Amino acid sequence: MKKIFSLILIIIMHNYGNAQSSVEELKKLSNLELIKEGNQLTEIKLPAINEKTIDLNDLKGKYVFINFWATWCTPCIKNMPYFEKLIEEHKKDNIEFVFVSIDKSKEIWKHYVLENELKGIQLFAPEGYSTKSISPFLIQVYEKNGQITSIERGIPRYILIDPKGIISENDLEKSDKDQIKELLNIKLKK
Repeated sequence: MKKIFSLILIIIMHNYGNAQSSVEELKKLSNLELIKEGNQLTEIKLPAINEKTIDLNDLKGKYVFINFWATWCTPCIKNMPYFEKLIEEHKKDNIEFVFVSIDKSKEIWKHYVLENELKGIQLFAPEGYSTKSISPFLIQVYEKNGQITSIERGIPRYILIDPKGIISENDLEKSDKDQIKELLNIKLKK
């Protein structure tokens, strides 16, 4: 699957100059349709800091804010204090904050989480960007005037899942901190 996806991206990038590929075709090829807003969250089971496997579908009944990050990601680390404040503000609300690390080293991730006493549900993606259950969330397609301008894998990436397990927002990283806070307050009726 990894080789097929790489081949597809090479073909798409080769055709980039011709601008023949539409955004809809790209989404189908790269499984981005799976993570479209309004779709059911796919199965995501990952190990937590305590080594227990967490299934995000077990959190149904609550909003779930997912933050994809890594210890080497400067914007990710820079935003951690903000998310720690959000967790504190919403500790009595119907929401869980889940942090999924794509670090290559589980030890580095674990050390960082424990040393900084990070709150929320801390999960580790054992194959980083390639972890099958999360990889579609880490691909972003940028377009202008209906033409693809770039395809990138990147973090930070923020996703909001509603209490029914439906993807409510799949690109909150494009929002500023005030917009994220306002959205959560609206959803949580604060």
